[in-house]
Amino acid sequence: MTRFTISKMPPDRRVTPVQSRRARFLAAVLGALLLIALAWTAWTMWPEHVPSVNAEPLVLAKFAATPTFARLPREQQDPYIDRMVANFPTIVEAARTGQLTQEEQRKGFANVFGSRSSKHVEEYFSLTSPKEREAYLDKMIDMQEKQKLMFQIIRGRDIWTDPVRIKERIETMPPAMRTQFAEFAGALRKRRDEKGLANGPGR
Repeated sequence: MTRFTISKMPPDRRVTPVQSRRARFLAAVLGALLLIALAWTAWTMWPEHVPSVNAEPLVLAKFAATPTFARLPREQQDPYIDRMVANFPTIVEAARTGQLTQEEQRKGFANVFGSRSSKHVEEYFSLTSPKEREAYLDKMIDMQEKQKLMFQIIRGRDIWTDPVRIKERIETMPPAMRTQFAEFAGALRKRRDEKGLANGPGR
């Protein structure tokens, strides 16, 4: 004889108002966390705005003082620095007339000096022949002499070539770079002596 068994019905599983409110609250919290995570991801991946290399020198000088400029690879910094160097008198005048704040001058100097010093040191030590290194030093000296007038114009002003700032900047370099920079600077001074030139071009 076949027996039929009747299974018991599960207890009432209706959602209570308290459970419903709790579920809506958790959903809202999770949704907010998801939006925050998406916004953070978009912000970190969004390319930073940088001005055109051909922008006005004052715009570039202000840009050089920003963390965005400091984060750029040195190869990307070079064109900006080249244009600023070419327009150095304009930037000096902007600083003199208050268009660049002292803080912008300080940060801009630190970023530009650090980047350009690293470039010169790396280029110098990449050369293995004494003749090549001597030629590189000669090129640096020619550049210094061409800029002598600009250094004389800003002499005594607390701007880009202030010796105290340069010393402070050198002291913040990594030890290996600081050692190489000291050797490079010593070779440059020696070469200037050999040419009968005063050290410290017009400063």
